[in-house]
Amino acid sequence: MTFDRAYEKTASFEGGWSDHPNDAGGRTSFGITQHLAARYNYRVEDVTPEIAKAIMRGEFWERTKVEKIPTSLIAHYMFDWCVNSGPNAVKKMQRVLGVMDDGVIGPVTIAKIKHEDQFLLLRKLMVRRMKNAIAYCEHDERQYVFVRGWAQRFFAEVWTRP
Repeated sequence: MTFDRAYEKTASFEGGWSDHPNDAGGRTSFGITQHLAARYNYRVEDVTPEIAKAIMRGEFWERTKVEKIPTSLIAHYMFDWCVNSGPNAVKKMQRVLGVMDDGVIGPVTIAKIKHEDQFLLLRKLMVRRMKNAIAYCEHDERQYVFVRGWAQRFFAEVWTRP
């Protein structure tokens, strides 16, 4: 299980520059929001694929501890969920697992992941992620424009491959 493979999968969905008026994240470049770019002293317009990869590694692979998830199937999916929705995705995974949702991928969360059928867990995470997206749209109708793309991303075949 490597960060490079997780990044490769996620990058296939992120594209380059985006400035959609309905996107709550605002302007983004290669999946990095203007707010996150500023935290690293970049203007979002200056974010390259290399810069995006470095930021994603630090923010969504290492800081979230997704790197500690014992299977690439779940680690890669959770990395993408964190990139797409933020580090709180870890808490959402923990709710699916039925463990304390403290946002820390520690021994209890890891043990529960190991105990689960990995493909069933992946499907449960996919459904939870879609339910969260639907709830987000119901809260802010401007987000409905993104539902089709989110569904394609959340349920993509790429997640079932190593």
